Amino acid sequence: MPRPIKLAFFNVIGTLHPQFNPYDYLHRRLDLMDESLEYTFQYQRRPQDVARWHEAEAELWEGQDAERVEMLLGQLAWLPGAADVAQLLRSSGVELVLISSGFDLQLRPEAAQLDARYWFANTLCVEDGRLTGEIDLCLDDNARGELVAQVRVQAGAAADECIAFGASMLDIPMFEQVGWSAAIMPYDSRVREAATITLEEPDLTPLLPMLRSLL
Repeated sequence: MPRPIKLAFFNVIGTLHPQFNPYDYLHRRLDLMDESLEYTFQYQRRPQDVARWHEAEAELWEGQDAERVEMLLGQLAWLPGAADVAQLLRSSGVELVLISSGFDLQLRPEAAQLDARYWFANTLCVEDGRLTGEIDLCLDDNARGELVAQVRVQAGAAADECIAFGASMLDIPMFEQVGWSAAIMPYDSRVREAATITLEEPDLTPLLPMLRSLL
């Protein structure tokens, strides 16, 4: 008899929300796209400097009201069926793990909204209610497999007691750490091959009957 599912891992970008670049999203909403292009031209051909690129982008947000930034991030669209999938999992006793290459000001309230036990994102530094222009890049996008393994150990969950939802190449190591995985409208065939099932439309509703059979 299959063991019950204990953990469900989500790459938030592409599975709960449409694919988006969290840095570009904030630049647009804060009317800083023109200023950000300078860093795009400077760093886009230097992948080894991606951390410095993001640090430079965060400097553009110095002085922004943190509550307003959190509100703007809270206006991101949700994929159809995303809330239903999260609710089904939680009502079945599955703990949610949210992972994002975006920011804590987005993920902390979303984790509370979805009743997620764990969440991981980069931290926008705040002082006296305003962004300082500094960012703690505490999430290593290239180490998602290691992160999933660490959470599994902490939760006492075997691979076949875990499922994962992803959309990008960065999610393949995450898929390798779980017993069942879903790729949501991936752009690369290697993501499809690594996942248990693939959805070709940005809608999680078809996952509901599959998940009910797993749970």
